[in-house]
Formats: sequence, structure tokens, C-alpha cells
Amino acid sequence: MRTALIVLLLLTGCWSPLSASRLEHGRTERATGMAGARDRARVLLELARGLDADRPVEALAQRRTALHFAEQSKDLELMHRVLVELRRNELDAGGLDGVLRASLRALEVSQQLERPAVVATDLAWLSRTYAELGQPVRAMEESQRALLVVRELGDSLRLAMAHLDVMERMIAAGRFREAQEQGHLADAVFAHLVDVEGQARRWVLSATALLDQGKPADALPCLGKASTLLGRSASPALWTALRKEQARAALGMGDMRDADRHLDSLEMLLTRTGDRSERLHYLDLRQQLARALGAEHEALTYLDLQMKLKDSLLNAQMARQLAGLQALYQVSTKDRDNAMLRERSAMNEAIAGSAQRRSRLLLILLGVVSAMVVLFGTTLFHVRRVIGRVRHKNRLIREQGDQLQAQNLELQRQNARLARSLMAESEKDLMLREIHHRVKNDLQVVSTLVRLRALHEPSNGSREALEDLERRVQAMALVHDRLYRSNDLRHISLGDHLQELASGVVRSFAAEHHVTAKVSCSVAEVPTAMLIPLGLLVNELLMNSLKHAFPEGRHGSIRMELDGWNDHGLRLRYEDDGVGMAAANALSAGSFGHDLIQALSEQLEGELRMSAGDGHRVELLATLGEAPLRAVG
Repeated sequence: MRTALIVLLLLTGCWSPLSASRLEHGRTERATGMAGARDRARVLLELARGLDADRPVEALAQRRTALHFAEQSKDLELMHRVLVELRRNELDAGGLDGVLRASLRALEVSQQLERPAVVATDLAWLSRTYAELGQPVRAMEESQRALLVVRELGDSLRLAMAHLDVMERMIAAGRFREAQEQGHLADAVFAHLVDVEGQARRWVLSATALLDQGKPADALPCLGKASTLLGRSASPALWTALRKEQARAALGMGDMRDADRHLDSLEMLLTRTGDRSERLHYLDLRQQLARALGAEHEALTYLDLQMKLKDSLLNAQMARQLAGLQALYQVSTKDRDNAMLRERSAMNEAIAGSAQRRSRLLLILLGVVSAMVVLFGTTLFHVRRVIGRVRHKNRLIREQGDQLQAQNLELQRQNARLARSLMAESEKDLMLREIHHRVKNDLQVVSTLVRLRALHEPSNGSREALEDLERRVQAMALVHDRLYRSNDLRHISLGDHLQELASGVVRSFAAEHHVTAKVSCSVAEVPTAMLIPLGLLVNELLMNSLKHAFPEGRHGSIRMELDGWNDHGLRLRYEDDGVGMAAANALSAGSFGHDLIQALSEQLEGELRMSAGDGHRVELLATLGEAPLRAVG
């Protein structure tokens, strides 16, 4: 109990200087009148969003004030966000001058931010504003600037829309030929996109250009394409533009019935959308139709409705602008009054604060001492608790680690069983192909290393031995290459394999101009396990013949015949027409070539027969089978 009272007294002493500090901070904020320009701008922006639906004029005034504080904060992101909302608010209020100022300022900020996509959007807004202000040439120039920026973005759809925007501005400026060129450029981009509404808009704009030039007959195919592309889900604004241009084309062609039908459809669309600016065009077209039909009274009626609608739109725009100016004046007056009140309050608080500084300093010192004591006690208490928690957590972590390790082992076992159960034959074949491919690559590397070593070997005997080793490695690599490229990993074409091997060995001795090697094979396929020893054996026989049977460039031939033997066997007959005794002596007992050939024939579980005469002949009888390879030695 005594400890609790002491802690309570210490906390009370600590709270006094803290309360004084917070009081001073609050007074400082009230004296300056601003906790932060950035925060005030954000708060005003949120307040304006809440006023958009019911009180748009007040929302406009709040955004103008928010822009003032955003500029004070020097936060470009915040300034651009306020300007984007402000120009839309100005547009809704009918203040085109305000829209122009906000758009120009937003463009400056986006250029400082160095964001091309945002710059393109701001340029498009500026072009739209100039168009609303009746400056078609300036609007066209800004849309062209936006097009240049969009080209660097790599966005095809946005590029196509930028071409259409430039096309629309050029039509308004009377640049009809250049507008059609922009339409063709948009077609080139649309060819790679699926945007029905964009293509329809392109043909509607082409029709508008032709109608403005007095070519209604040429405009009809464009309108037909646009009508074909548009579906029921198209935007009402695009349908409104299409119906309006169809009515203009029908009037130009003198087809009053079609013109009346299109105007009826346009009236239904306008009734649904409530677009009053488009209703002005509708009333103008109705007036033209009535004059063309000779109904002067009806034409005067539509003219009167058109003038009333213009006056109504103008009055509404002026009312919105006047309300915006009034709201801005009220906000400015309130801000000025608040600033004066803040200054007076700051003066009063400064006078009162000078008398309390001494007592506040003592309270601060007492609070610091109290805080140090409390901090020491609480730190000691928390250290003990943290140590206990750490020990408990370590114990839990060890237990969870053991559990996770056990679960991980079990998951590994399950994954291994699942992998074995899901391993299909095709996956095994793919793995074997990859293995053969990698083995072939490794053997090629070994062959290259041996060849490089042979090039730097001064001794002829050592160089010849290394070259023979390279050929043996190439013979093994050829088998793995064949297996990698074969459709059947268990059997490959023996005749093609031995013919390729023989041709390669002959080329390695540069003997292709005076020695020919032919392979005749009636055995279609052999097991994969026999390929390497059989290939090495044939390779050794070929090297022996090319070394010793055709001295000094002697012309000759080597023949190999492979056929079946004893239903389940293979017979290889090898012969050359070179100097037989020299070749036979080269394969005499005790030589490396003789021992290697004997070892390979035993590897194949076969019987080897050699004979010499007018040439060198070898016959091998082997049993076909899938016996695993054994070490040679």
C-alpha cells in the first residue's frame, strides 16, 4: 500500500510539468494559428469532399483555401492532389477561368514531379479547358503536346485515345485533312487492340469532319461502321454523338424521314441522360428539320426553346460563379478575423506566461527527478518481467521448433512418397534426357581439354595418345547425344549411330579423301546398355585401321556389317582392305588397343575373332540384353 502511494505521488509530480508543457504547446499552436500547413490542407480537403454532394460552392471555397496551405507546405504531391480536385470543382461550378488557372498550375507541378503519365493527363485537361473557352487552336496545340508525352509511356490504348483527342481538336480548329491523318494513326494502334468504343468514336469523329466540310454522302459509311461497332453496353455519350451526326447526315442528304427518326432516338437518349448542352444541339437540328419541311411556326417554337435553354444555362453558370465568389469572400473574411483573434490571444497568453515561468521551471525540475525515480523503478520491474518472458518464450520456441522439425521430417517423407507415386514415365524420360544431355556436355568439355593438352604436348607419342583419348571420349559423347535426341531412350538406331561414329573418326584423321567407311546394318535397334562398349570397340578398330592399314595416304575402304545371330544375338563383321599385317601387329597381345578391345568384348558378353591377310578382319558375336555395364580393366 505504501509503495502504491509513493508511485501515485511521483506520477502526480511528473504529470504537473507534462501538463504545463502541453499547455504551452497548445498556446504556441494557437498563437501561430497553424499546427502545420500540410495538415490544414489535408483537413480542408477532407472537409471539401464531405461538402461536394450537398454544398458544392462551400466545397470549392474550402479547396481554394486548401491550395493556399498546400503551397505553403511546399509538398508537391499534396499541391497536385488539391489542384486536381479544385479544377473539377471549378468545372462543376462553371468557372472556366478557374479551371484554366488550376489546370496550368497542375501542369507546372506535375512537370516538377517528373511523372509523364500525370503530365499527359494535365495537358489533356488544359486542352479540354481551351476548347470550352472557345480557343480551338490552343486546344489543338495542347492535345498534340499530350500526344507526344503519351508516346513515351508505351500504353497502346492511351496512345489511341490521345490520337482521337487530337483528331477532335483538329476538327474544331478546321484542320480536316490533318484530323483524318490522326484517325489513320489511331486505326494503326487499334489494329492490335480490342476496343470497340474507341473504334466507334474514331468513325464518329471522321463523320463529323466530313459533315463540317459539307460531305454528308461521304459521312454515311463512317456512321454505318460506328453503328455496327457499338453495342447496347456502349456509353450514352457516344450513342448521343452518333445519333446527332446521323441526323446531320440525313438533313444534309435531304432524307427528312431518317433525320426525324434519328432525332427521336436522340431525344430519348437526352431524356435519359439529362445533358442540357447536347439538348441545345438537338433543338438546333429540330429547327433545321422544321425549316426544311416548311414548318416555320414549329421552327420558331424550337428556336424559342433553344434561346430559353441557352439563357437558363448561362444564368445557372453565372449563379454558380457568383456563389463561389461569395463563399470565397466569406472564407477570406473568416480567416482574417480568426488571424486577428489568434494574435490577440497570443499577446494575452504571452503576458500570462511570463509570470508563470519561474514556477513552471521548478515544476519541471521536480518532474524530471520524479520521472527519473519512476523510470528506474519501472525499468527494473520491466527488466525482470522481460527476462521471465524471454525464458518462457525460449522454452516455447524450443518446443515448437522440435514440433516443426518433426512435422517437417514427416512432410519430407510424405513429399518423397508423393513424388515417387506421381513420377510418370514421361517425367522419367525427361530426366534421363537431361542427364544424357549434361553427360554429353561434360564429355565435350573433357574432349576439349584433352585436345588443348595435346596441342601443347611436345612429345609425338604423348600427343598421339591424347588424340586417341579424345576420340574415345567423343565416341562416348556421341552415344549420349544420340540418346538425348532419340524418341526412345531404351533403343536407338544402331546403323545411323555407327555410320556417324565412323565418319567422325575418319574426319579426325583427315582421311576422308582417301578412305571410305561404310556401315551395313540389318539390326534396327539395340539396348542402350550396349551402345557405349560397342561404340568404343568400333572406335578402337577404326583408329587401328586408320593408323596402320593405310600408310602414306593409301586409298582404301572400311566395311562394317551388323546382322542378327542365333535369334537373340548380334554379329559384327569388320574388315578393311589395307595392309593387313601392320594392322594385326598393332592389335597384338599385350598392346593397349588389344586389351581394350578384349575388355569391351567381355563387357558385351561376346566372342571376338581376328584374322589378317589382305586386310584386317574382326568378327564379334554378342548377346543382346540389358545387362548393366561393368568397369573395364
